[in-house]
Amino acid sequence: MPADSLVIVLAGGVGERLFPLTKDRAKPAVYFGGPYRIIDFTLSNCVNSGFRRIFIATQYKSLSLSRHIRMGWKVFAEELGDFIEILPPQKRVGEHWYLGTADAVYQNLYSITRENPRHIVVLSGDHVYKMDYARMLRFHQDRGAAATIACLEVPVAEATRFGVVAVDADDRVTGFQEKPRDPVGVPGSPDVALVSMGIYVFEADALYKARAANEFLDNPQIRCLPAGVPRIYALTQPYKIVQTPDLVIMLYENGTLYRQIFLDGRPHPANPQPAWLGYSIGRWEGDTLVVETVGFNDQTWLDGTGHPHSDRMRLTERFARRTVGRMDLEITIDDPGAYTRPIRYLQPQELLPEGELIEYVCSENVKPLRR
Repeated sequence: MPADSLVIVLAGGVGERLFPLTKDRAKPAVYFGGPYRIIDFTLSNCVNSGFRRIFIATQYKSLSLSRHIRMGWKVFAEELGDFIEILPPQKRVGEHWYLGTADAVYQNLYSITRENPRHIVVLSGDHVYKMDYARMLRFHQDRGAAATIACLEVPVAEATRFGVVAVDADDRVTGFQEKPRDPVGVPGSPDVALVSMGIYVFEADALYKARAANEFLDNPQIRCLPAGVPRIYALTQPYKIVQTPDLVIMLYENGTLYRQIFLDGRPHPANPQPAWLGYSIGRWEGDTLVVETVGFNDQTWLDGTGHPHSDRMRLTERFARRTVGRMDLEITIDDPGAYTRPIRYLQPQELLPEGELIEYVCSENVKPLRR
């Protein structure tokens, strides 16, 4: 039932294709039909479908959207448990902003669990359409599904622009293709493909159990593999920088690793051997050390929450000492093999002038303790 469901509206889209309409606001906040905004279509669908517990996950240029929600959607009775709340990225589980649908849900599991929903409905806030979500929820319950995806049928020739859902003859999801060159057709109708509408219904318990079951399985650190960069900067173990005119050596206590950063003007090799820490070259821009790294393998995580990367990742680090006790590290991750746009964030570093590295030993046989 809608009453025991929680809605998460993803409203952080940049809307680059709508520029200049999105110059000062996120895509969901773009005006549509006078005083209305694009997000009003999704919110109207929610209210008319009986869903009245709504989180709105914002990200880029959110002031206009937040003001519109506050002033235009005062239709919820809080005394009855109804609400509409803004959820900006809170970095509870990492240093990144929302990296997509799954990540937005994952980063907000704390807020979700506090509401104790039976079902979680995930919607996009930048689409123009009319839909009864309660009907989809009933379908989801009748099928006894853990997850249900709303799809549209499009010709296979046009499906290369969308996320394509593969299903079997009983409409069970068997796979997903993101903008594939050769989209899979629908069983019995090979000329038609199912494309995702960005509308999902999940069983809350299934999400919680999946998270608990995979908490330690894939973490490279649990298997004593190198943390890699940039993740290693967020760990508790210190590192030491050894500087010469043509070379900077970074000695990491975690994993007893070292990294070479060449300052002699050489270019990156055309086909570097894939490595845990990549191949790094650096240059000085005033007092800032700029390091460009390529040639990664794809075996490390970007952070402790499991965000992956591909072997196409290009990492840019800008080290700038601001005060006696602090160094700013600005990190930019450009990985077209894993993410649709570059990720940029600041990782402050505390200087330890008198600190020393100690011996670090990792034992792969140590099993993680569960609470």
